[in-house]
Amino acid sequence: YLTMKYRIEKVRMEAGLKYIHYKLPSLITYKTDGIGDLSHAQALAQNPMIEDSASALNSKLVTGFFPNFSLSYLLQSNLTAHISYGKNYVYHVNIYPYFNSQKSKFLNKGISFQQIWDKGEMETSHNFEFGVRHIAENWRIDPVVYFSLHQNKQAVFYDKDLDAIYPQNAADARGYGLEIEAEATPLKSLKCYGSFSYNRFYFSENVYNTAGEVIDAGARIQICSGPATTNSSISIRSSPTSSPTSPRSRPTAVQTRATTSP
Repeated sequence: YLTMKYRIEKVRMEAGLKYIHYKLPSLITYKTDGIGDLSHAQALAQNPMIEDSASALNSKLVTGFFPNFSLSYLLQSNLTAHISYGKNYVYHVNIYPYFNSQKSKFLNKGISFQQIWDKGEMETSHNFEFGVRHIAENWRIDPVVYFSLHQNKQAVFYDKDLDAIYPQNAADARGYGLEIEAEATPLKSLKCYGSFSYNRFYFSENVYNTAGEVIDAGARIQICSGPATTNSSISIRSSPTSSPTSPRSRPTAVQTRATTSP
């Protein structure tokens, strides 16, 4: 991971670049017929047969570069504007329990776990943000607008052709929104904080099942599209030593992550 910061007069610039080299191991499913109630080590000592149709026998390599950049400008002594961009990632490996619990439905359609595993793609997003910060003697306000473009967005949905529920990195998605944070200290021992957010996140293209049919939005279990949502919070503290944590609803421009839960 590389990062750089530079400041000249009223301008401050930050840039970074992350490279990931992410190797996923093979996922092996063994046939357990006749093994009995044994520990994991004892079961493997029986040399059980591998169930090829329910295994991913080869490891998988995922690589990528993920840059981020931000630029801020001091408009006045108490007013700053900033713009930022960041490319983020997340890699899901949660397909196995869905496949294993509904294995017969996939295999009856001639779909092996290896086929599904090979189709898995890294979910990436391009996040853009513009905001200002105004700081007065005993209060501040931070309005921000943001926009994001997502590729290979994952959703969990019901596939009527298979009569099964499973996740898929199915389509591209978009998001946009507004967030406003404000803080005031009317008294030396009293700090008040509030925030408001509005956001919309939706698929920008159709999602298809194994038969090539468009999946209705109502069939998506973890839905990515829908009406815009709002969120607000207010907090009052009697001690000014720390600020409450903001309930961030937007994807930050520098956040990157990978999920590896089974």
